[in-house]
Amino acid sequence: MMQGESLLSVMKAAPGTPPATHRRPSRFLAQTLYPRKAFGFSSLYALRTGKYLFIQAHGKELYDRSK
Repeated sequence: MMQGESLLSVMKAAPGTPPATHRRPSRFLAQTLYPRKAFGFSSLYALRTGKYLFIQAHGKELYDRSK
């Protein structure tokens, strides 16, 4: 289980506010079941932490974002 951080302050920020004024989450998890329900494909999951990005769909992919 992962603990999350609210992105509400980012969503409520005034248009044109530079992103540097917002605290950026160190970890980010995303998932969607849309490809499975709409097309019968695999669900999509992504986890970003530090310099790494992990994506799981039909296969598993790991990216080093610093390169």
